[in-house]
This record gives sequence, structure tokens and C-alpha cells, in this order.
Amino acid sequence: MAAALTTLLAASLAAMTVSARSAEDRLARIETARRHADVAFDRMQRAVHRAGIYKLPGAASVLGVRTCEYEYFDVRSSTRLVCWTGGRDGNLAAASPSTTLPTAEQLLVFAESPLGSGSLFEITFPGNTATVSFTQSDWQFKSQIDGLVAGATAEAIPLAESLRMYTTDAYYGGGHDEAAVQFCPHWSPRQGDLDAANSASAWEDLSWYRGQHTATSGLRHLMVRIDLQLPLHTDDREAAASWPFFATAERVYHHEQP
Repeated sequence: MAAALTTLLAASLAAMTVSARSAEDRLARIETARRHADVAFDRMQRAVHRAGIYKLPGAASVLGVRTCEYEYFDVRSSTRLVCWTGGRDGNLAAASPSTTLPTAEQLLVFAESPLGSGSLFEITFPGNTATVSFTQSDWQFKSQIDGLVAGATAEAIPLAESLRMYTTDAYYGGGHDEAAVQFCPHWSPRQGDLDAANSASAWEDLSWYRGQHTATSGLRHLMVRIDLQLPLHTDDREAAASWPFFATAERVYHHEQP
């Protein structure tokens, strides 16, 4: 009887030890993933803060921050963040507003590898002097950024070497692998509301930051919500073995009408 109790106690202690080690290992993996996410978030937040503003003759001022939208039937996804910073360590915020269009070599792009590796990269385009308009259509902007990212001048530095991968629903035109990273911009006032404000009262009623505005200008607020999921095991990148991380990058700037 005593021997049976001893055996049972030993088995219980062994199970508790294994469980404790498993929990400790999981917590350590979560902490490692969190550090990687924090580095990525810091770089993105800095880029939004350092983005420049340009104002072409006869046009409204434009903040050089935009996402690339990809649409599969009714499903929209923004998986690339583009900032006009002046390059990897540039800062155009203090030099704004410019009277010329940004160039590709002045951009900083955060995106998954064009090769589909599932890694998150910070990408620049040294020596590429092609102009980039942040007001062109969604399709035109996405196509131009896609071409730059896949082009010969792209220089990429990994921020997170593995993202959770998932397969999109084939019902919505998917059935292909996607990396779990998302950029969701929220503007206040929204561009559509700015375009529709065709009277003094409509202009005053816009959701200006802290209500600050004049008859032709105002403080506009941008918040980019950043969601990414990192796997806890690099050899298992499915949802059950990943951990979500969230952050925001915010910017307030002086918007001027033509």
C-alpha cells in the first residue's frame, strides 16, 4: 500500500513538474515574441511621427502616411504601411510642408516580404527617384508600392522574422496564404468629409482635433492601429501557436485647403 502511494505521489509530482516547465517555456516564448513586436511597433510609430507633409500649388496639404489596401470580394485588408520620412533614419516632419511630390528613395515601407516568407520587413529604395503621389487612387498607389517592393532597388531589413500565416477563405476569392499583419488608419476628419464640406458651417462641423480650425485650415488627427500575430514556435505558425500584439501610431498635423 505504501509503495503504491509513493508511486502515485511520484507520478503526480512528475506531472506537476512537466506542467510547470511547459508553462514557463510558453511564457518565455511569449516574452520573446513581445520583444520582437515592440521593436517593430517602435519603428512604425517613429516613422509616422517623422513623416513629412507636402502641398502642391492649388492643392490641399497631404500627410505622407498611407496604407495599401487589398480587396478580395467584400474583404479588405491593409498589409503595407508607407511613410514619407526621407529614408530609413530621415525626418521630414520639421521640414514640412514641401512643394514637391515625394520620391521613392524618401519612403519607408513596412510590409511582408514580397517572396511570401512571412517575415515583416522595413523597406527602403535608395537611388530610386520616381515620384510617388499619396493622393492617387487605391489601385494606383498599391500597384506602385508593389512594384517598388519587388524591384531591384528595394533594401529590406527584417523587423520580425516570422509572422503567423493563415489561409484566406476560398469562398471570398482566397485560398492563399497571408501573413497576420494589419494596418487600420483612422482619420479625423475623414477625407470624404473634407471633400464634402462645401460651406462654412459644414467646415466648422468637421471633427477637427480639439476643435482647432480656421476658415481654410485645421488640425487633423491620424491614428493607425497596428495588429500583428507572432508564432510562439517558429516551426508552427498556425493560429493555435501564435500570440496577438496591438499598438497605435498617431499623428496630428496642420491641414490646409487649396
